[in-house]
Amino acid sequence: TTITTSWLGVPAPQPTKPVAPTVTIPKSLQLAAAIKSGLTIKVTSAVGGKAKATLTIKPSKVGKRGKKAITLATGSVKVTAGKTTRLKLKFTKAGKKLKKKLRNKKLTLKVTVGGATTTRTIKLK
Repeated sequence: TTITTSWLGVPAPQPTKPVAPTVTIPKSLQLAAAIKSGLTIKVTSAVGGKAKATLTIKPSKVGKRGKKAITLATGSVKVTAGKTTRLKLKFTKAGKKLKKKLRNKKLTLKVTVGGATTTRTIKLK
């Protein structure tokens, strides 16, 4: 094992892996209500900073071609370390266009805070 030391002879701190944020999603998710007023989730993180969230779907799931995921909704909020914050995802133009095709499809929710990412799969009814 190699220990890196600083020029003072003190062991240099080892980089730590960021702790992934905790995401709480409401039990009943209604598609029409989410598109109209946004989708609100709760985010808790051990580190403070800006939380960014994206809701995506594979193009093949909605009858489209391509490999790149379609972004349906995005949102961001400032998070205080150790506190739960509400994050509202606002639907994009592409998300609103695909309204009828999104019902009961698996959507991927990605939340990133301070370099750590949490991924969850959700369904809108």
